[in-house]
Amino acid sequence: MLNKKSIMLALLPVTDDNVAIVTESALAGGHCSTQHGHLIELKTDVPEGYRIAIRNIKTGEKLLSWGHGFGRALCDIEVGAVVCNKASIEALSSAGGLSINGLIENFSDYVPAVNRDAIRLAKLSPLGALEKIPTFLGYERSGGRGVGTRNYIAVIASSSLASTCARLLVERVKDLSQSLVNLDGVVCVAHTEGVHKGARNTELVVRTLAGFLLHPNLERVLLIDHPDGHVKSSHIFNYLGSHYSDLIPVHYQSVTVGEDPNECIDFGESIVLDWVKEVDKCQRSLQPVGNLKIALQCGGSDAFSGVTGNPLVGQVAAKLIGHGGAANVSETPELIGAEAHVLSKVASLEIADEFLERVERFKKRVRKHGHSPEGNPSYGNRLRGLYNIAIKSLGAGMKCAPDVPLEHVIDYSARMHSSGLQFMDSPGNDLESVCGQVASGCNLIMFVTGSGSVTNFPFVPTLKVVTTTTRYDLLSNDMDVNAGSILDGANIDDVASENYELVRRVAS
Repeated sequence: MLNKKSIMLALLPVTDDNVAIVTESALAGGHCSTQHGHLIELKTDVPEGYRIAIRNIKTGEKLLSWGHGFGRALCDIEVGAVVCNKASIEALSSAGGLSINGLIENFSDYVPAVNRDAIRLAKLSPLGALEKIPTFLGYERSGGRGVGTRNYIAVIASSSLASTCARLLVERVKDLSQSLVNLDGVVCVAHTEGVHKGARNTELVVRTLAGFLLHPNLERVLLIDHPDGHVKSSHIFNYLGSHYSDLIPVHYQSVTVGEDPNECIDFGESIVLDWVKEVDKCQRSLQPVGNLKIALQCGGSDAFSGVTGNPLVGQVAAKLIGHGGAANVSETPELIGAEAHVLSKVASLEIADEFLERVERFKKRVRKHGHSPEGNPSYGNRLRGLYNIAIKSLGAGMKCAPDVPLEHVIDYSARMHSSGLQFMDSPGNDLESVCGQVASGCNLIMFVTGSGSVTNFPFVPTLKVVTTTTRYDLLSNDMDVNAGSILDGANIDDVASENYELVRRVAS
């Protein structure tokens, strides 16, 4: 429903921007005020999350958000006019029920070229001495695996052919933890890969499964093999030995599906039953908060992801990194167009080059299949004010707090470094991306959504952050954090401090 109030908020991400985000749907003739005092009369109806010009923009001039260009004006755009590209008008037209009265295509997409002049090197500061080191209650694991936030037994299929047996086995034993104190559960990790000998992703699959065997949230792992699967437990063990010889993996066993799958399930059940009491003996202990490694992820994004949810988790990560912890950002295609922001604070030129190399590699892969990164924003993204890849990426890039340098670049599911902000090369799909972040060692996930999407992982806790109060009120049973309070007037520093404490409680 269009808002008929006379004055509403139009949010300006930074003061130098020439467009602002309208926080509620509004009618032509209404008025918006930015947080910096611009009072603007709306020239047309405007959908929630769309941007309006806060000053006159001439033909050919760049449209700016967060100080970066995302479009070029196709005509003169006057103050109070809604800015729209062809894709957004198409999305609004097909949605039905949304007013597009007076909206025209007045800008074309612009993706800024990667410019090495944008690179700003940051001198890494040593951690300051704290009077009291923040702690959480975690499971300290031997062998260099780190500290867990949960205590699980996992049944992992080495290939998709073994997935059914893994699921049926877990169905039998999933309720074992209900009467126990410290065992969080027995979980199934099934997937769709590892069958074909000629598959090009075999190394990725093996590396990811090996990463699970090093994860501190697992105390026991049962691997299920299938004789016809190309990936088997032996490949995972060999990978661990050749790439992580300095680490000792979780205690594991493997079983193979035979002619009668029930025999495999029976045998696997007996193994898990033997483990349960021993795993339940594990105790939480006070651990420095620097042992947390947080995965930062977003999905179902909207125009407010870049001004509430993503900056919020970025600030939480900054606090954690300041105490010796680590944060992992990923989704390579959703940083295309935001390279200048990511590179505005990096530890070295080598790190910048590694990041740019991963971006260029993704672009080449997409072009090889006849597509381009510009096709990334979904229909739902465009409907909610994310016009194109540049504006979507700039919002996603706000998970990188401006005062925290990028210190490491790693490949998908490769093991994270012990501290600092780290970029992991990954697909844009949040399920696949989260999977790689967990394999890299993340023991807690912060997931930001505008539409109310939900993601999770079998053995890692997820804090779900929604970008607006309206959506939070609709989904309060599914969401954990209302980042929309920032739009409602809450101070983002205060909200970040509150959620840093929430992270410690959830980790505990």
